Amino acid sequence: MNDPDVDAGAIYRVAQYLIVCTSTLAATSSTFLMPTLPPGFLGRQPNFHKFGLQCVSHEDPYVTTTSDELEVSGSGSNRKKVAYSSL
Repeated sequence: MNDPDVDAGAIYRVAQYLIVCTSTLAATSSTFLMPTLPPGFLGRQPNFHKFGLQCVSHEDPYVTTTSDELEVSGSGSNRKKVAYSSL
């Protein structure tokens, strides 16, 4: 889990969030329909605890905001390279 020769190209999913920006919805006169997701799809994934991570800012994986900017913070017990993706 901390060996660059083994894990350098590995990507581990540790958490998934659903973020809804209500200012965008208001600007387009749209309504948001919550997608049907399987249990456990959002939130902490099994690797979250395996890597010693902790939520700092958003415990709830369903986030509603009126801002165009959002920071999701976490902490861990040792250095890790992290990345995010959005759909």
